[in-house]
Amino acid sequence: MKTILCFGDTNTWGVNPEDESRLAFDKRWTGILTNELANEARVIEEGQCGRTTICDDPVDLYKNGLDYLIPCLDGHRPIAIVTVMLGTVQLKGRFHQSAEDIALGVRRIVETIQKSGCGTDGNSPKILLISPIRIGDVENGHLAQTFFMDNNRERQQQFKPLFQQIAQQYGAEFMAAEDYADTSPLDGIHIDVDSHYPLAMAIAEKIRSML
Repeated sequence: MKTILCFGDTNTWGVNPEDESRLAFDKRWTGILTNELANEARVIEEGQCGRTTICDDPVDLYKNGLDYLIPCLDGHRPIAIVTVMLGTVQLKGRFHQSAEDIALGVRRIVETIQKSGCGTDGNSPKILLISPIRIGDVENGHLAQTFFMDNNRERQQQFKPLFQQIAQQYGAEFMAAEDYADTSPLDGIHIDVDSHYPLAMAIAEKIRSML
């Protein structure tokens, strides 16, 4: 059975916006995806709260996605498909990154997966690059101090075209989470609980076309 690895941040881990606990397995999109593909592939959840693309967080340690990526891939090989949904964490004010800077980090992640040799027979896994959901009214929620900057929404709105360009350049598949899922009105950052199911179904359909 082929292996699908879902690599991402809080919105892959499955935060419940109501209390920041983890959503039940059958309520978060990775769990729903696992059940949907149960007879076709083995899904591995590799989400981490606060995970960055390629930079160290001076406040929240051990979150550098690039540092963990190769050990993660190597531990789960051979991998048929890696889904990547990262970038939202870089919107935190302390990183001071433009949308283009954030996209460069995602590019490094994609390059590293392609060069990993962690696919079947030492080849590269296929990649499904997913641009994150649109952030909401974060300034009105409890994450405002961490995430709110005047141009946050403008920066985030550039993710979809920038990530799509990366996917095209590296021959990866692409989809935009914002086309299927909404942000919770409770914090403006995390996927709304009711959006996990449609997002999972859309990802399942895309993965089936790649298997």
